[in-house]
Amino acid sequence: MNYASRITQHLLEGKLICAYETKEDFQRLTQNEDIRERVESTLFNLDRRLQTLESGNAFYAVRNSLDTSAQQDARRFFSDLISKAREELAWMDLLAESTQQETFVQAGNLISYSDVIHAIDYNQSLQQKLRELLKVNNEASIVLLVSKLFERLKQRGIVIEESARNNQYRFTSRLELIQQALVFVAMHNMLHTEPNENHDSAKSQQRML
Repeated sequence: MNYASRITQHLLEGKLICAYETKEDFQRLTQNEDIRERVESTLFNLDRRLQTLESGNAFYAVRNSLDTSAQQDARRFFSDLISKAREELAWMDLLAESTQQETFVQAGNLISYSDVIHAIDYNQSLQQKLRELLKVNNEASIVLLVSKLFERLKQRGIVIEESARNNQYRFTSRLELIQQALVFVAMHNMLHTEPNENHDSAKSQQRML
């Protein structure tokens, strides 16, 4: 399978081509005009097109059509994303608090596994919050709990291991997608309207799917 076909397949599977998680494919889309044209041509033939997140650090595929099926797909996508986002953003809040960041963590930020353990190990409030988020009993060690947290973050595609030697992880563009989707839903209130009730909202959702 050539590069264009592989990238297109990933996009059709709903995956992000991210500057952090899939660096090589991201660079191919941004720097190789021939590959990008082939990807866009294939997507167009399948009623899709290439879209980027606001930062420009990730590509994804969106639907071109505004039929009922497309709108229903959009509603399912947002419903699933929002249901997971509540938990995921609580994890982000814990990590921001444990690393004493003044602003919310962003895609591309680095975080140290060791620093998180150190911070939580000396903070009873963070320990309790971590146990509640992971729904575990008080007997589990902090090291085990933080390991579980990072494992879940990796499973959701929110972080990737940047350096095994230094125990560093980097937040991927999925975090930006979550944040952008939450803003979109808040603006359009699309989870509480019928698919054909708001045509303008239907047009806007193409930017997010």
